Amino acid sequence: MCRKKASEARRKALEREEKMWRNDKLSFIAAVVTFIISILHRVFFKPDVMTGEQGLRTVFMFSLLRIILGLAAEVSFGVALGRLMLIQRSEPLAYAADAVEAKFSSGKKKKKQGKAGKVIGFVLTYAFVFLIYMSFGARETALYSQRNIRGLPRLDNLSYVCFAGETLMDMSQGETVTVRVSGCHIGTDSISYSVSTRRFNRNRRGGLTYRFFVLMDDGYDRIAQVSDKEAKKLESRLDPEKVYTVKLYKHSGFIASVEESELNYLCYLELT
Repeated sequence: MCRKKASEARRKALEREEKMWRNDKLSFIAAVVTFIISILHRVFFKPDVMTGEQGLRTVFMFSLLRIILGLAAEVSFGVALGRLMLIQRSEPLAYAADAVEAKFSSGKKKKKQGKAGKVIGFVLTYAFVFLIYMSFGARETALYSQRNIRGLPRLDNLSYVCFAGETLMDMSQGETVTVRVSGCHIGTDSISYSVSTRRFNRNRRGGLTYRFFVLMDDGYDRIAQVSDKEAKKLESRLDPEKVYTVKLYKHSGFIASVEESELNYLCYLELT
């Protein structure tokens, strides 16, 4: 009878162990997939529109999604790392480990120290990798140029929190600031990553370049960032010899409109 009860208890323990490992695998896979999706979205996606009211809505929704995916990546990485470093043992293994600890150690005190060590190791490892992840994201944000123009935080999530708040205020208030720009043209900001590889005793250099389009004046001062599609349209419209009136949204600094200035007409009258 005792053997039957012991066998039944062992079977249930093994079932619990199998269920625990299955849950660990599923949570680990889900965490890794979420992390990869967040990285791909951050590196390869940009807002299609950045000017006018539609641009405000697009940037707001993009920033909100970026915040959600960024937080999801950080949490999912913590879950994946926790599953690896803080995994629970099944009951038969735990009983065996407790028996060994009771025989060769001081018992509960050492067991508590072991748990504390695991937790401390997890916290330090997560903090280290988290800082690397955040610094990596600071350089590749889709609104890189606008972030620098506005002087926003370089950390990815913090900058998008600022963009979401500023565009939301601009959508509700609609206030603009007017500036006159001469030599108005489209310029670029670039971030380049170079990688050196050595094959067959030859050094080869490869790299990845991110380009961001910006409205500039004749002194190459940056006015505001625009999307790739908008840059092509503005480039065909703008005449560097003319003066333009550019309306910028008060809080976010994105472009509300670009129009030819009345100064062009006055100059024409003077010449004639």
